[in-house]
Amino acid sequence: MYPAQAGLSAAGLEGIENHLEAGDRIDENMFVRGSEFTTLKTLPTSLREALRYLEADPVLMTALGEQAAKTFLNFKQQEWDAHNAEITAWEVDQYINV
Repeated sequence: MYPAQAGLSAAGLEGIENHLEAGDRIDENMFVRGSEFTTLKTLPTSLREALRYLEADPVLMTALGEQAAKTFLNFKQQEWDAHNAEITAWEVDQYINV
């Protein structure tokens, strides 16, 4: 299963069918000046947030198909849970006084 390719294809077809505009091109370094563009939508900042957006998007969920979408979401939720169960070196350095 290639969910990224399916999502891109579905989004492209949705845009074509509904005559959606891509928006204006921005030729700026968004790492440096991104905060100046306050009206732009941002990408999810975590896997969990991305999964919530995916689950709420009927175009992408339809493109993946019900069973594939459920399976993908389940696996990725398990991945998120495993990630959150780990204690990082930064957390040890930040919160534990030795």
